[in-house]
Amino acid sequence: LQFFNSRIALDLTYYKKISTSQIFTVNAPPSSGYTQKVINLGKSSNEGLEIGLDLVPFRSAKGFNWTISSAFTLNRNIILDIGTLAELNYGGFTDLGSVHIAGQPYGMIRGSTYARDSLGNFLVNPATGKPILSGRTAAIGNPNPDFIWGITNSFKFRNFSLSVLFDWKQGGDMYSFTAFELLSRGVTNDIENREAIRVGPGVLGDVNTLKPILDANKNTIPNNIGIASADYYFTGGFGPGGAAEVNVLDATVFRLRELSLSYLLPSKFLSKTPFGSASVSFSGRNLWYLAPNFPKHLNFDPETSSTGSGNSQGFDFIGIPSSKRYGLNFKISF
Repeated sequence: LQFFNSRIALDLTYYKKISTSQIFTVNAPPSSGYTQKVINLGKSSNEGLEIGLDLVPFRSAKGFNWTISSAFTLNRNIILDIGTLAELNYGGFTDLGSVHIAGQPYGMIRGSTYARDSLGNFLVNPATGKPILSGRTAAIGNPNPDFIWGITNSFKFRNFSLSVLFDWKQGGDMYSFTAFELLSRGVTNDIENREAIRVGPGVLGDVNTLKPILDANKNTIPNNIGIASADYYFTGGFGPGGAAEVNVLDATVFRLRELSLSYLLPSKFLSKTPFGSASVSFSGRNLWYLAPNFPKHLNFDPETSSTGSGNSQGFDFIGIPSSKRYGLNFKISF
């Protein structure tokens, strides 16, 4: 849709696709002579919305021009059926990786968990003051973002042009081993006063039954056992040195993706040359970002994947820090 001599333009796309008989590699009984087999399995739904909105707040043939272009994308990829399997593990390691579960989003993060009571409180070992491992793995995060929104502002005044691209990725979980290592070893300002005695959240629990311990009135007992900071954060405690589930963080990120400034040489300067046009531009990428749900002093960029471009997403295993990039470009035409 376009309005007011193309000063407002709207592009709206909705899609829904059902995929069946997808190709998976699954474990096979060793008695068959093979340890794995490739089969057609599963059914998934991929549904989404894409919105493109363009605005022209100012327009002038010889003066100042301002154009805004934005793109909003929302996608929901749900596993509908995986046959007789309770879950289909792929990618990662024995106790940490990606998993498909019927009724859940595509590629959930799977990892070790702590035992909890019916209200979701950690069960704490009264002998150590540390949370009790459940002894099982489960889906602990969804790596798929809630939405992605990008906005480009383009300004032009005579022969100068300025373009600024800002984007926002909301949600999407990440298992960050980088955050785990830096926090648990106390090498950032996010964890200070390491000599303090700390009391973690949760209620006292029985390590044998994985049930909460009740007082004389049949009520749970809040954890009241203090432990050293090193135990709290590093050696199986409440911090990043514990079960995989406490290393999952929200990967929301705001980013100044790109900024570009260019200058087009006036045609009169080229009248006695073989060139039809000439321009020079300076650009910078990844100049600023903010991940508000990661520890502040980590300055961590969650736009990374240590498992490459495959189907297993949402993992950071000491990834390479992101960097700024600058470029200078000369362009001529004949």
